[in-house]
Amino acid sequence: MPRSSIAFLVASTLLSLCNSASAQPIGDPVTHSIIVNVRDSHGNVLRDLTKDNFRVRIAGEPAKVLDASYGVAPRRIVVLLDMSGSMAGFPEKNKKWKITRQVVEDLLDEAPPNVQIALLTFSDKTLEVFDFSQGRAILREWLTRGPSQHPIARGQTALLDSILAAIKLLRPHHLGDAIYAITDGFDNVSHSSARIVEEVLSASGIRLFALLLSDYVLEEMVTLGRLDFIEIARDSGGFVFGLSSRGEAPENKFSPLKRFDYEFNEQMRDTIKDLTRLLCVQINGFYSLLIVEPNLQKTGTLRLEVRDKSGKVAKGITFTCPSMIVPKLDSNRAQMITRADTF
Repeated sequence: MPRSSIAFLVASTLLSLCNSASAQPIGDPVTHSIIVNVRDSHGNVLRDLTKDNFRVRIAGEPAKVLDASYGVAPRRIVVLLDMSGSMAGFPEKNKKWKITRQVVEDLLDEAPPNVQIALLTFSDKTLEVFDFSQGRAILREWLTRGPSQHPIARGQTALLDSILAAIKLLRPHHLGDAIYAITDGFDNVSHSSARIVEEVLSASGIRLFALLLSDYVLEEMVTLGRLDFIEIARDSGGFVFGLSSRGEAPENKFSPLKRFDYEFNEQMRDTIKDLTRLLCVQINGFYSLLIVEPNLQKTGTLRLEVRDKSGKVAKGITFTCPSMIVPKLDSNRAQMITRADTF
């Protein structure tokens, strides 16, 4: 994607966000809506919590929780499909494409019919875009002829740029919008930075989820590592799945390359189906916490605690939520963020 296009995309996204923020009357408390998923030790969703069960601190300062409501509603998901060379796997076996295809097909099957799904494929640039208007039948038809169109994934990886392109597909942003990336988590040619992507995700409220497939990689050629990508997803309030694979040593013992292979069998299909169902539960239903920003001057770390009825930290529960909050944007801040990046 050209540098000018990336710069325009970031600027227009941030400015659209600041326009909505500027409508808030002067003197009113600055509020944020954050998404929280809470599950008990058995994996069951907890739906009966109130605002008194949540404690929030931002940049070390307490943030008042004005409301906490759980809701299930139709959501929107953009699927990002990595078609770069590092996703090729063993071309003679083509198992990674079979797994990738199964992941997308299961999402089309498991997501409720009223959930809108778009698809964007990419390598070093955006390859194909199927927006929300095209429907699942078009996506299924593309999947059936995918191997003939792309027999071997190729090219470098612009993962960060593709996330910004997915955010563009979701404008105007709605609470609960999500991006689901199927990738190895590496990036070596994006023009945008991890910091900018994190801030745009946080400001828009969009959560990033991912399923990681590993393959051979030259570490010195990678500008965004897998751990960095996992951190971006977690900071947004999403999370990352992983599938088990087995490594194969390189033919040359001095080579830095190592390839990973996957078994595409009934056990793998069952695993993918279970992960897809968990993903749909996380995306479709969640708590929306309305919190007051504690005079935030810069991006701050968010810390959340879930308390029981006695006010003590609840035991045996797990939760996901954003781990960073960006101050409400004005036009000056939007321009500053855009200029701060190197495109």
